[in-house]
Amino acid sequence: MKKRMASILSVSSARSLVDRLGPGKAPTAFRIWAAGENTLDDGKIVVFSARSAEMLLKEQDARGRLYSFDYDHRSTERDVSPEAGAAAGWHRLEVRRDSAGNPELWATACDWTEAALTGLTARTPTWRYFSPTFFVDEKTGEIVSYVNCAITNNPLTHGLPSLASAAGKGLAMARARIKLLAAKARATAPVMASALERRVTNAERMQAARGKLEALTARATRVASDDGVVAEIDRANRDWMRSIGKEGRVTRSSCVSVSDIERAGRNVLRTIPGAT
Repeated sequence: MKKRMASILSVSSARSLVDRLGPGKAPTAFRIWAAGENTLDDGKIVVFSARSAEMLLKEQDARGRLYSFDYDHRSTERDVSPEAGAAAGWHRLEVRRDSAGNPELWATACDWTEAALTGLTARTPTWRYFSPTFFVDEKTGEIVSYVNCAITNNPLTHGLPSLASAAGKGLAMARARIKLLAAKARATAPVMASALERRVTNAERMQAARGKLEALTARATRVASDDGVVAEIDRANRDWMRSIGKEGRVTRSSCVSVSDIERAGRNVLRTIPGAT
């Protein structure tokens, strides 16, 4: 028995009071009672103690069956139809530890009917909270027996977590966020369009300037090439005139033959890449 109880006891991280498989999902586990005192609507206080934890786990072992979820405690009322007392789901009990190491009671392995799932996970849920049925020690206020748990909208215990999915709230927040972003986009669209137009204009100007620069560069290259060709021709002609015993710049009067000069110039041009 002790080994069985030890396996059921576990340490809770206490990060959340409800376990879910994901956003918008129904609970797979949730805390029923906090460790120590739990306040009720009528001002009474019930206590979940180490004694409570031990007694409820022993009771669960002795019963050997699952606990039910019902609707508004109808299954425990007298003179109700079988349909009214139908289960909303099933669960087991588990004792977990809070951050101080004190025992809390949790409903675990929660298995919900389709009707209960719909009510808990709808965008606007038809069922939100829960309410346990139990017995207490009148002298100490300690919880000593557990019957079952109801899903309800008017629980007696204060500070209970919501069983309903947060999907509806999350969807509303997402819609509000989308509207805000859309408004910002509309407000900034003219500014962005103006900035884009300026960038396009600047790009066009840069392209035109680049074209002019390329044209000037090509022109300068041609001029430099032409000057080089003339200098080479002049130098070659002077060398040629020296070879025939004449000095000075080449002119028609100083050349033996203009055709000879032109022929010499063409020979020089052939030695210069791209000059012909």
